[in-house]
Amino acid sequence: MISKRLLLKFRIYPERDRFRYYTVFVFDSRRAMYTFFREQVDILNKDGSRQCDEECDFAALATTWTHFHINADGSEVEDKRDIGQIIMHRNRVRIGVVSHEMTHAALFWADREGLDPHEVMGDSRDHQGAHERFCYAQGELVRQFWLRWMHYLDKEKRT
Repeated sequence: MISKRLLLKFRIYPERDRFRYYTVFVFDSRRAMYTFFREQVDILNKDGSRQCDEECDFAALATTWTHFHINADGSEVEDKRDIGQIIMHRNRVRIGVVSHEMTHAALFWADREGLDPHEVMGDSRDHQGAHERFCYAQGELVRQFWLRWMHYLDKEKRT
């Protein structure tokens, strides 16, 4: 059912080593994006509580999580590669929205990497390493998103 509403799904990586990634979902409409979000929340909220019935009002959403695999012996192992997702809909694929959500994703990633927020947000002359690493990651996420989106649009025009 989601496949008819889903225009594009791909991974983006904050760093070129391609270890950690976000999965990006772009839907054909706001309603489809909200439906996808509600379906995920319903799965997560085992107590039956609902989110996003009345209060859904976002153009896009970056989320982070810790993903675990269950081994045959029942033990949990953290998958450190899958660190979250970004969802949006076609009508809000705009420079500001994409940059905004990729900044959220970069902040989540920086926290996961253990980068000191004072160094990330501090004077770049004093903390070149963390500051530049964060800025590079945010730029990589934005760059990869636009490359994939433009490729999708080119392909769509040809069909």
